[in-house]
Amino acid sequence: MQNTSPTRFCGGFSLIEVIMAVLVVAVLASVLIPNLLVSRQRAFDAQTQACLKELNTQHLVAFTEDFEYTSLLVADYPPSCNGVNVTEVTMTPSYYEYTAQHPQSPNIFATDANSGVENVTP
Repeated sequence: MQNTSPTRFCGGFSLIEVIMAVLVVAVLASVLIPNLLVSRQRAFDAQTQACLKELNTQHLVAFTEDFEYTSLLVADYPPSCNGVNVTEVTMTPSYYEYTAQHPQSPNIFATDANSGVENVTP
């Protein structure tokens, strides 16, 4: 005699297990993605600050050699300024001022002959 009872499929995951796995992944993503975005903005800001600090150093070297601040050509900007929008606000033999902003960050930073790098975002 042949067994006519239906055979049960024994492999795979149940629907509840799949739903729980998707929920766990969704919760982890909702926690990690905002943190990664904040870290990315901080990296852009750090690049902008490094650019301005190197510009300060270049001007300090030029001042110690020539006893006056000279305007730098864009080609003379340090490598950390790649991708950063730098604006020369004021340039005189005794004073300079720059502002800089990374295109993917809302923050604006400034530096001058008398101080370090400051966040001047309105």
